[in-house]
Amino acid sequence: MTRGMRVAVAFALSLVACGVAQYAIIVVGVGRDGYPLKAFFEIFPPLVVPVLLVTTLYVLVIQCGPYAGRLALILLPLMAAGGYALYVSGVNSRSPGIDGNIAYGIAMMVVFFYVAPSALAVPIHWLMLRRE
Repeated sequence: MTRGMRVAVAFALSLVACGVAQYAIIVVGVGRDGYPLKAFFEIFPPLVVPVLLVTTLYVLVIQCGPYAGRLALILLPLMAAGGYALYVSGVNSRSPGIDGNIAYGIAMMVVFFYVAPSALAVPIHWLMLRRE
């Protein structure tokens, strides 16, 4: 399999795995089993951006040499730290009043619906692109 095919397969597998994880998080977070798929397809398209970013980073790193494992070791803690920083800023922005929880809700949505599922793309890309 050529490098381009492996990159395309890694992107497709990552997108599917991240979408399944995102839907599972949404169903568990909402607490209803009958979460409509129509609403999922409204939330899913922004997930393509972080997965495409991970794919682009892996392609750039692989062009320089066989450093896919090192990128995974750097990228996963960075995503975890970014998610934690968003979570803490969201929790700290809560205040009483009508608009007191808007920033909190946005931060929780970004962390749990986008950052957490997109972290699955890193090990998938690492497994697909670690060797020539």
